[in-house]
Amino acid sequence: MEQNSKKQFYSSLPRKRSAVGVLIFQDEKLLVLEPTYKPNWLVPGGVVDKSESPYEAALRECKEEIGLDVKIVDFLCADYKRGNIEIGDAVHFLFLGKISSDAKIIVDQKEIKEFYWMTPFEAVLKFDVHLSTRVKVGIRAIHERRPFYCEEGEVVV
Repeated sequence: MEQNSKKQFYSSLPRKRSAVGVLIFQDEKLLVLEPTYKPNWLVPGGVVDKSESPYEAALRECKEEIGLDVKIVDFLCADYKRGNIEIGDAVHFLFLGKISSDAKIIVDQKEIKEFYWMTPFEAVLKFDVHLSTRVKVGIRAIHERRPFYCEEGEVVV
């Protein structure tokens, strides 16, 4: 395949957005962030930048949002979401992260109003339906000690 036709071929392929979230627990409570820019709350995470892996994005987003170098200790799930013509499809990755018990969280006040430690039951009530479903699958993955692949929030494998 010629270089030009190879470039055309790859540029014609569909692109999918990727995003990450990180579950961080202390004393069985989940770290939850109240954002400045939308009503539903979040876990640390965000969009995967161009030429960045989901793992790298998870580390970067934690550093940006809570001011900490989080250790990613497990992969919990991937959730494929069909989009529409405006936003396209996306794959959301969920990881388990660890911080030291004496770590000082410093939120990025442009994006985050405040952070809270909540039981998972309390936390999922603060999330939108998509994140709530994904976090429930992530907690299941922790308990069953295996990752899951989901589509539209439903476990497929």
